[in-house]
Parts: sequence; C-alpha cells; structure tokens
Amino acid sequence: MTRPPSLDDRPETSSHRHLRLLLFSRTSIAIGAILLVAIVGGVWWGWIFINQRLVPLVEKNLNQLLGRPVQIGEVERFSLNSLRFGSMSIPATPTDPDRLAAKAVEVGFDLKQLLFNRTLELNVTLVQPNVYMAQAKNGQWVSTQINTQEGSGFIQTDLETIRVQNADVVLVPNPEPGKPKGAVAIANVDGIALFLEQNQRIKFELTGQPKTGGKLTIAGETRPATLQQTTLNIQARNLLAADLSRLINLPINLQSGRVDGDIKVQLQPEGQQPAIFGTASLENVTAQIANISQLFTNTQGKLQFQGQKIALENVNTRYGKIPVQISGTLNTQTWQARPNCLYP
Repeated sequence: MTRPPSLDDRPETSSHRHLRLLLFSRTSIAIGAILLVAIVGGVWWGWIFINQRLVPLVEKNLNQLLGRPVQIGEVERFSLNSLRFGSMSIPATPTDPDRLAAKAVEVGFDLKQLLFNRTLELNVTLVQPNVYMAQAKNGQWVSTQINTQEGSGFIQTDLETIRVQNADVVLVPNPEPGKPKGAVAIANVDGIALFLEQNQRIKFELTGQPKTGGKLTIAGETRPATLQQTTLNIQARNLLAADLSRLINLPINLQSGRVDGDIKVQLQPEGQQPAIFGTASLENVTAQIANISQLFTNTQGKLQFQGQKIALENVNTRYGKIPVQISGTLNTQTWQARPNCLYP
C-alpha cells in the first residue's frame, strides 16, 4: 500500500516561491531601514558628542595643562580615538614671549578610558608648527609648567606626549657677555616629548636642519622644577660653530667655522658652568678663549670635554699671525690654560 504524498512532499508552486521572496525582501528592507536609522543616529550622536562635549573638554583641559591660553580651530575630521583641528596657536603673554602657531593639530585619546574611568589621556601632534622660544635668564628654554589636574566633571586629564612634524623653530638664546648674539633658526624639525611621573619628568628628542647648514639632533630629559637635573645629548654634523656657542654655554667662544660633535651637557645651578662631556671636531674655526687677547683663527683639531676641563688634541691654529699646534688642557672653573705649544 503506497503512502499518499504529504504537504511537505508536494512540489513548491511558483506562487509559494513568490510569496516567500516577497516576505524575505520586505523583512530585509525593514532590517536595512532599522540599521540605516541606527547608523545615522550613531553618527549624529557622535557628532553632537564630539562637538558639544569632547571638543570643548579637550580645549579647556589643554589650557589647564599648559597654564597658557590655547586657541584651537574647527574640527576637520574625527574618529573614535582621535580629533584633527584645522589650527592651533599659543600666543605670547606679557611674562612669556614663547609662542606657537600650527597648521593643524591631531589629538589622540582613549575613548574607553574617558567613558569608563573618566580619564582623558591626550597625545598631541602639531603639524607644521612655527615655534618661537626665548631662553630665560636662568638658562631654561621652556618656562611653561605642565599641570595634572581634574577638568570639568571631575575628569582627570593627562598629557602623555607632544609630537611635532615638519616644524620651523626659532631659538633666541640669552647669551653671556662676549658670547655670540642672535637667534638660531631650525627647519624640518621632527620630535617628541614624553611626560612621565605626573609631568615631573620630561624626556624629549628632536632632529632638524639649521638654516645656516648642517644637521642637529638633541635628546635628553629634564625635571622642570629643578634646572640642574637637565641633561642634553647633542649631535652636530657640519654645524655652524657660532650656532653651537649660542645654544650651549661653552667655555670657548666659537665665532665662525664648522663643527662636528657628540656632546653631553649637564646643567648646573645658576651662576655655574655646565658640565660638558664628549668630543667636538673643529674645521676652520675662529675661537676666543677668556683672558687671552688674540683670536685663534683657522683652527683645526679635536676638543675633548671632560666635565669642567677641556683637552686639546693636536689643535692646529693661528694665534694672531703665528701658526701654532696646541696640546694640553683648559680648566673651565679657573679659566687657566696649560697648553703645550709647538711652533713649526
């Protein structure tokens, strides 16, 4: 006896297929519409949150962190972990001539930390900034103190890094009497500063090309509250000798010529000479040594910096019109030179 075919075994008619496709398409349209509304709503909420809450929060907390007025342009683009503003500037004040104007600024942050831990961790990148920095009388280049404090709504704000990309920097030293005057302009500067131990310790590194020629790399760290805990590691390649004397309080006044050097500088309390270590190679340099009336010209050779002493290694120079070869040491504390001079 054969079993009659069940409903499930019957072949699907075209009308049934059409009904199923119609239901499926209508369901897909409904789901798609819901998803579209959710996406549009999410984007709209994100735009409102960023412009009405996050942007003012970032701007206000940058002001609080730097203790200086910070002016930020319009938002160019944003994501869940970054903002890009069209410009940023820090104008000079009556007590601080340092100033900055950037073509754009990118601010990175961790949205999860902000929402769940109420901590705004900022990583700032300055794009093509123009920077003007004047050295203070105590030798400091940056007088701005980075603060750590609560922002609006008890949000803790931390500045983690500041980067510069393709910057133009003008450094204006505060020279001692008899030292070269004038600014040092550096182009194509890239660098980063890391803020550690609640901004009590700052590590930094930057490279650039002085507009007078050569290449300069400066790395080191500082504790802003204590000047003498500042260490600089300076690499100079084909640097104008006068620029090196402007940037570092050397015991020898280098006035012209070129220098290659790898130098470590440890700043000392105000009124004391810095401790300097490393080497400098001189090429056609004109130099002035304290308490010696004549200039040393057309100088070739190597200087070995040993804290408060300088060793002169096979230095060939002219003292006035007299050609001289010098080997010996120079004590920067007593300003007494004890060279062995060999006249050709």
